[in-house]
Amino acid sequence: MMPHPLKAIDSLVDRIVAVLGAISSSQLPGFIQHYTQRLGGHVVEAERNLEGWQKIADQTTDGDVVGLANIYLLSPAPEVVAAGQKCLGDLLRVETLQDALTALEHASFWNRPFVFLRHVDGDIAEATLSRFTMNVPLDAESLVYAMCGLVLAFSLYSGIKQVGLRTFRRRC
Repeated sequence: MMPHPLKAIDSLVDRIVAVLGAISSSQLPGFIQHYTQRLGGHVVEAERNLEGWQKIADQTTDGDVVGLANIYLLSPAPEVVAAGQKCLGDLLRVETLQDALTALEHASFWNRPFVFLRHVDGDIAEATLSRFTMNVPLDAESLVYAMCGLVLAFSLYSGIKQVGLRTFRRRC
């Protein structure tokens, strides 16, 4: 059993931890929405980059961008090989970004954070975070996430506290 002043401090700390868990998790839907918008912009930009390759492929390889890249890759000139690698890289980038965007747009309420983590692009997430402003979301999704964050943070704090108390009691 804890002495009275420690109980008061513990009570204050567990409430602070729970509130911080609720506030931080309530921001997740908004952050994912901003990330998704930014991701959509990257998809458009990547598709524009690929359009140049597609025009060349339409004129030379019946529209086969991979075939065009393979021709470049077989060249003895290193700069032409580099162009083939860039072509394939642009194609892969469009596919990767589009897959991520489609997955996020079709993810269910509960799955969205996990889909986000599975498909996250670090550079896009970092750029999103640098421009993200915390807010007070009042939509149902954010409120549910806030409650989940509150329960998770409180449970984590309680679990860590219990482990700490047991360890302290064993040593004393």
